[in-house]
Amino acid sequence: MATVSVVITNFDGEQYLPQMMRSLRATGYPFHEVIVSDDASRDGSRLLLRHRYPDVQMVTSDANRGPSPTRNAGIRAATGDLVLLLDNDGHPFEDAIVPMVEMLQDRPELVGVMPRIILRGDPPLVHCDGARTHFTGQMWLLNGHVPLDAAPLDPEPVQSLMGTAMMFRRDVALSVTGFEEDFFFYYEDHDFGTRMRILGGPLSSVPAARIDHLGGTADLSFRKGHAYPNRRAYLTAKNRHLFALRNIQGRTMLVLAPVWILHEIAQLAFVATRGWTEAYFQGLRWNLTHLGRTLRKRARIQGQRIVNDATIMQDGALPLHPGVMNATGPTAAIRRALESLLNCLYRALRPLLK
Repeated sequence: MATVSVVITNFDGEQYLPQMMRSLRATGYPFHEVIVSDDASRDGSRLLLRHRYPDVQMVTSDANRGPSPTRNAGIRAATGDLVLLLDNDGHPFEDAIVPMVEMLQDRPELVGVMPRIILRGDPPLVHCDGARTHFTGQMWLLNGHVPLDAAPLDPEPVQSLMGTAMMFRRDVALSVTGFEEDFFFYYEDHDFGTRMRILGGPLSSVPAARIDHLGGTADLSFRKGHAYPNRRAYLTAKNRHLFALRNIQGRTMLVLAPVWILHEIAQLAFVATRGWTEAYFQGLRWNLTHLGRTLRKRARIQGQRIVNDATIMQDGALPLHPGVMNATGPTAAIRRALESLLNCLYRALRPLLK
């Protein structure tokens, strides 16, 4: 039987760690090891782990470098065949582990699986069952924010993963060089999941494997009803362009140029109404100043891919800020008109991608 290493990414997660350890024990699964990779936490996380959970292996950093290097350090330290990668606020239900392990054992062509991430609330919502890349270059969540009791139960192919929780073959993750550290936060999981798919092999959702997603990271995570953090606005602008520069094929960029230009004009108009113009241009500036490095990494990715963009891309509703998705009146009318126009353009151009 495949061995499973648990790798928990932690930054100032003292409030989450006791419940995480209880959740892991409650699964009753014989994990090969449990590793907490700590990103220079300022709270009592490390002291808590040393005194209350001496069997947990710690990997530590002296500087706050973000989730990507923290996850990479944990993956490199792991020795199991499979890695269950969890954020400190992604707690597995009691029956979450076996469906993922069985899926990977029964289907050796799969390189990773995505559990069902659940957001607490009334009603509880599916955060996602995995992801694809929207034709605008953004991350598109499968069953994102669908009421839990209305979400489908059958596994289905996915083209990317979400960082809250995932399980994958460790050797494949290392072969695709793990998480890209230039993202810092946001889109780093989509970039990793996409490279697992386009360089490694197929991915699948496992809705029977449920993960309880709690509060997120202060000043970075977004939850419905909360203010959208300015730092996240900057990282969104920076990282969605970085993702496209690394992972989208040159032919796709040329074919979809009319779609992307129109979408970018709409994006700029939107960020201006929200007061994020400075954050948007800071993101563009970062990509311009790091373009050479990005293009060198892009060349390695594009030279090794096994599927084209038509496989990983998704049409349909635009992945938008919830305030826009739920808006009424003129904002809703503009969104629907833009969505319809972009989808018509994409569907007309899509045959040229294959």
